[in-house]
Amino acid sequence: MSTVDQKDGMTAYGRLAADLWTRIARGDWRPGARLPTVVQLAEEYDLAPVTVRTALRVLSSQGLIHARQGRGTFVAKDAQARLGPEAGDDGGLDEHYFESWIIGPSEQVKVLGRHAGVACPPQLSDGAPTYPDYVHFIRLHMNGPRPVCIVDFYIATEAHASLPQEIENQFKIGLLLMTRSDPAIAHGRQIVTVESAQPADAALLEIAPSSPLVRVNRRFLDAQGRVVGGGVHRYPGSVFRQVIDEPIDEILGGLKHWLPSENR
Repeated sequence: MSTVDQKDGMTAYGRLAADLWTRIARGDWRPGARLPTVVQLAEEYDLAPVTVRTALRVLSSQGLIHARQGRGTFVAKDAQARLGPEAGDDGGLDEHYFESWIIGPSEQVKVLGRHAGVACPPQLSDGAPTYPDYVHFIRLHMNGPRPVCIVDFYIATEAHASLPQEIENQFKIGLLLMTRSDPAIAHGRQIVTVESAQPADAALLEIAPSSPLVRVNRRFLDAQGRVVGGGVHRYPGSVFRQVIDEPIDEILGGLKHWLPSENR
């Protein structure tokens, strides 16, 4: 019997939809394949048939499956295209996606909201001192036709004024801050976690609710320890890839603050 984690606060149908989504993405059922029946899935996951039907409706609304009267439920012929070219493989986004300042030719940014003169939220500053006010914007990154990232970012107004005017729709924010900001960035922090997509994020990223979501929190401080900028980047789990390819000495050098020492 397959199991779906019951301890994460998700609805039962959301957990099931996320699991079925993952199985389609990794190729357990190829385009055109018939899925197990509602009764079979209910038995496999130990769920009520009504819960299974609700989960299947979620996937149907994403265009990943469709029902044929009297024949069953099938994976859509274009399911992999809807999931994106990276779904089901281990390549993720091209590694250069995370290296360039400028939004590439296959990319597009949609600014969903912008507010000036706002305070830095406490969960972002995390106890560090802040500037008087910030520019806050939310944008959606597209890689071709596919949404790949939601960016929710705050930049100190002073620093924002020092950056190119097109920063909000033509540049990767973190790299630009680290190289062009005035005041200069002295310290950066990045925390990567995996969680379940909430309905609003799932809708923007065109994934099933409760699908795996990679959350990357970034914060940038100046020499006085003040928050120059920071925010949250949210990626579908099927596209995110982080590569560390460095000499061992450099990797260990970055970890020396917590490695065991003979002096303690």
